[in-house]
Amino acid sequence: KLFAVSLMVGFSISAANAAELLDKFQANTAALLDKFPEVHAPSWKNLYLVGSLGYAHFNHDQDDVEAVVPAGRTNLLQSSADDSDFAYRVGLGYRINDVFAAEFAYTDLGSPVKTEVLSASVVPPGNTGDAITPAVDEEYSEIVEISALARLQIPELSNFAPFLRVGGFAYDGKANDGFWVHYGAGIEWYNMRVEYIRYQFEPEAVDTVFLSVALPLSLFAR
Repeated sequence: KLFAVSLMVGFSISAANAAELLDKFQANTAALLDKFPEVHAPSWKNLYLVGSLGYAHFNHDQDDVEAVVPAGRTNLLQSSADDSDFAYRVGLGYRINDVFAAEFAYTDLGSPVKTEVLSASVVPPGNTGDAITPAVDEEYSEIVEISALARLQIPELSNFAPFLRVGGFAYDGKANDGFWVHYGAGIEWYNMRVEYIRYQFEPEAVDTVFLSVALPLSLFAR
């Protein structure tokens, strides 16, 4: 009987210790999870529209836009490198939580090439000439991009947040086509953004600065 009583007392103490350890584990796990941003349940209310207007700076030189002239033909046009152009983006985003978001956008970066018409007197009679074929496309349009955003939360400034962007974009042009990387950083204030994005084209990258507006789709459901 004494052995049975000792065994029961020991079992009770072990069970109590196990329960205490389990409570501590649950408390520590809950504290650790509280440090991570909450992931919102999938909802259309997490979707938002984004529109951007901005400036594109081209890093191409004259060698990048030289014409390729077929033998025996005379060009009606000549090209030169352009420094900058107007750019815009339109797209759809999804806020995963208060830190992370994903965006899909259509982008037009304008033209890195200036095209000038030469005098018609340089074209032989009966020869209409050929349009130039530069090493880069005359228009950087119809760009499709996907990217991830990460916001740095500042408790004292809940409506003001710097953010980073990284992603890739697809482009199918006459001179160039493929999938490249783009990345950037910016500042968000309420639904307004100012950001820099670098599109890593070949042969030269394109630098952009955008002023953007991100509007939740829930605004249009009221």
